[in-house]
Amino acid sequence: MAKPFSKPPRMALWATMAAAAAIAAGALVCFAPRWQPDRVLHTDPLPDPAGAVQTAAEPIDINTADAAALTALPGIGEAKAQAIIDYRTANGPFAALEELEQVSGISDRMVEGWQGLAVAGPTDKEA
Repeated sequence: MAKPFSKPPRMALWATMAAAAAIAAGALVCFAPRWQPDRVLHTDPLPDPAGAVQTAAEPIDINTADAAALTALPGIGEAKAQAIIDYRTANGPFAALEELEQVSGISDRMVEGWQGLAVAGPTDKEA
């Protein structure tokens, strides 16, 4: 009867060593840029999350602003800016900022976020 192996065969030993060498080489390839001192990974500074929303120097008057000025408000694209202008043309100037909620696509949360960024300037109703 054949005697069972008490030691692993040489082929298994060589295969295990080759696999370990491949893993080590792969790790060097994957992580090499991180530990090479002369390599620059990032040249552009990361954006500042606090400065992500740029505020205007003065609040935007929603009764006189054009579409380009309205798009400076958070959440307003070209389509919503045009909807505001169309609503203003059809119904007259806004008496208060809260009246923007009547425009399709404008929510009360959006209007709350615009406090200090937008105002409803003097209207013919106030004059």
